[in-house]
Amino acid sequence: MTAADLAKLPRTADRAAREQYLRAHAAAIYEHLTDGRRLFLRVDELCRRAAEAFPGVVPSQEELADEAPRLQRDKRGVEVDQGLFLAQVLADPACGLHLCHAMLLPRTASREKLKDFEEHGELDLGGARVHREGAAAVVTMNNPRFLNAEDESTLEPLETAIDLALLDSKSEICVLRGGPVSHPKHAGKRLFGAGINLTHLYHGKIRYLWFMLRDMGLVNKLYRGVAFPDVPPEEGGREKVWIAAVEGFAIGGHCQRDRSRRAHGPGDREHRRAPDRLRRGERRRQPPRLPHRPGADGHFPPLHGGVRSRAGLLPLQPAAHQEPRKELECRATTRLRRSSSCTART
Repeated sequence: MTAADLAKLPRTADRAAREQYLRAHAAAIYEHLTDGRRLFLRVDELCRRAAEAFPGVVPSQEELADEAPRLQRDKRGVEVDQGLFLAQVLADPACGLHLCHAMLLPRTASREKLKDFEEHGELDLGGARVHREGAAAVVTMNNPRFLNAEDESTLEPLETAIDLALLDSKSEICVLRGGPVSHPKHAGKRLFGAGINLTHLYHGKIRYLWFMLRDMGLVNKLYRGVAFPDVPPEEGGREKVWIAAVEGFAIGGHCQRDRSRRAHGPGDREHRRAPDRLRRGERRRQPPRLPHRPGADGHFPPLHGGVRSRAGLLPLQPAAHQEPRKELECRATTRLRRSSSCTART
């Protein structure tokens, strides 16, 4: 089957044939579109060029425009083919790493605005704001009507703000926070965020590529910093420490609380599970970034924790998750006995 044959198929029909074709040809298509991996293309531009050069492989701009105004429940699923294409590109080691490299580069708008930001120390981008405060570059998420939820209106501004914070030569650390919101329930308060904009999601205003652009772009930059075109990201880039300033909460993915604890009454609503996780030894592991860091060779030291086991990250030794709690109980018992002994002598 060729790309021309795919173009003759209905977009939502015979996805197995499309996936089989892409499994065999996605890497070659990527090499062609990027001129042998000499050209860096972000995922949206990559899909646009693929639609023009290889009709039928991914949806055209006309197909996407026809899909855009539909409610989420009424969409026909034409964007699924973008996912199939990108999945096979990322499955190829050389092409996948090159695409990740492309997404870690500063956006063109960021490079254009960097001089202005460094001179004035602040920049309002609409869906996000960045300003310098002492040695810190502070990025503020700004979508007050929707409790600082993320959507198409915040995607580019937030990534640009993150780029500027990382590239700024006059700051040493970065801070991510939410701006004041206008909702009557939280009016004037700063909320860290409300996850994805569920109203826009329901109305079909969140395209599939939004998720790829967000996670491979701004989220990945928070982990790994920005990259340079002539240096692989794992060998060098511009990284800074990020601090999350969480001053308030809203329902959603930014700060999802443990819903099971709400049944215990309002007095427990601010309870956080982090101390419990630390006592059990359930610590989250950040993905390794540089070869010299622990885990870069695929081997990690033995760690305890049910979170890791459930996520399938690391195998646990039998009853390993109970050992930290047993140790704590032993210490608590010892302290109690000593206290009782002192009281008895007194």
